[in-house]
Amino acid sequence: MKKNIVGILFTTLAILSLNACKSGHDLNEGTPGADWKLYEAPKVTLQIEAEGHEGIAKYLELVEKQGYDGIEDWVQYCCLEIAKELYYTPEEANKHGLKEITYKLNDGGALSYKGGSVPHIEIGFDLNYLVTFINKHGMDVARDEIYGVLCHEITHGLQNEPKNAGGYNGGTECFGFIEGTADLSRLNTGGFNPERFPKQGGTFRDGYNTTAFFYLWIYKNLSNNFLKDINRTAEEYETWTLSAVTEDLYGMSADVLWKLYQNEVAAYPWDNAEELKAWFNPSAFSILQNETVTFSPLIKDGISYNWTFEGGIPATSTEKSPVVTYANSGDYTISLVVEQNGKKDTCSLKQLVKVIDPYATMDITDLAGKVTCQYNDSPSGEGVKNSIDNNPGTKFLTFNSSAWIQFEMEDVYQLEKYTITSANDAPMRDPKDWVLKGSNDGVEFTAIDTRVDENFSDRGQTLEFLLDNSRAYRIYRFDLTHKGVDRFGRAVLQLAEIELIGKKQADNELVAAKL
Repeated sequence: MKKNIVGILFTTLAILSLNACKSGHDLNEGTPGADWKLYEAPKVTLQIEAEGHEGIAKYLELVEKQGYDGIEDWVQYCCLEIAKELYYTPEEANKHGLKEITYKLNDGGALSYKGGSVPHIEIGFDLNYLVTFINKHGMDVARDEIYGVLCHEITHGLQNEPKNAGGYNGGTECFGFIEGTADLSRLNTGGFNPERFPKQGGTFRDGYNTTAFFYLWIYKNLSNNFLKDINRTAEEYETWTLSAVTEDLYGMSADVLWKLYQNEVAAYPWDNAEELKAWFNPSAFSILQNETVTFSPLIKDGISYNWTFEGGIPATSTEKSPVVTYANSGDYTISLVVEQNGKKDTCSLKQLVKVIDPYATMDITDLAGKVTCQYNDSPSGEGVKNSIDNNPGTKFLTFNSSAWIQFEMEDVYQLEKYTITSANDAPMRDPKDWVLKGSNDGVEFTAIDTRVDENFSDRGQTLEFLLDNSRAYRIYRFDLTHKGVDRFGRAVLQLAEIELIGKKQADNELVAAKL
């Protein structure tokens, strides 16, 4: 029985104490009914690029102690274990198409890396790192470390890549998925060394162990098929976001789940999934003063519900799904205590609901309104709503050299400034020239700001433009023209984000603003 490092540190997480894949391992272990003898492991070619390095003997010793015939054999069985993590059946894993791995043991460079793409990838590993690690942690821990590092890289060779999820840049849905699933695969097989554990902070788009421990929390508390399911959705969804997946699978947004996870990090190791959970969903995260939020518990048949609403009206409730009004701006904490069959659980989510003063300066694209574009030709996952989704990893694209984007609000707002963020690729598609206009009837527009020959020097770069503007409008429109023909010879306009920063006009100012 192979002991996992995480399992040693946190023994209540029994799901992490898994068998190592060794010679003689039961190939049918995994998804019930799946015959993993049908899995076609990729051919493995070993290349030693550091002849005579002391780490080679150490590496071979670690492999032999685990019962493998050689490094090539060990890598193939690691592929089998990761295939079981990512896919329900060997047929699905085989369809992915990984046929060959060149495994390189080298002297220096990156700790480990994956290069190339299906059907042939290469994986490299730094022997210097191994020697240093052994000196610090010993051979038993090093056994798990080389296994975990290799499982991470093999995941990159076997995982699906999410569509229209932003590029492989830090903070995008794509980055969080790619590196988060790789580290979750590592957690479920080889584990992390003792220096890694769940911590508060960050986001689920950060990738690596920040995302992986969040994924592990979902895996343990909601479904042990989570990794297989998100890998499947990466192939199936035309636009992949974690919220789209979690809302489909569990009826909860990724933002709510992240807050629940952050709430439980301090209490790690977590309770078992079958235990009572005082989890709940808000109908909105951000509202204006005097608007309402409905709170719905995950447990639908609890014996009792005891809510506490900081800043809310009412301040407490015993209803199952109370409706709460917030009169003052601020960020408010909501708590719920549920009791069922003699069991009791408490959940308190800090700063869950943001209440905005409607007359304060804000990004008005975050409010309820309508965003439209001149043309309806955007590819799937690259529509105009991406321009106001607060995610620089997504983008809006139209197959036209010029187009307008229009934002229509329920009230009138006076702009103080605006920002535009460039998209993740093809700089020639960036906006170069534009005019920002305002209107209150959608017919007559007044030019507010004109820009010529602007330049975005980097991908995901945000440019800010201050305005000398004394008028308020209900409708704002950008007339945009791209920088030039892209490398494919196409006239395409694209951008990642637009923010309109301003404030609502008081009622006694509305008549004058509309004149």
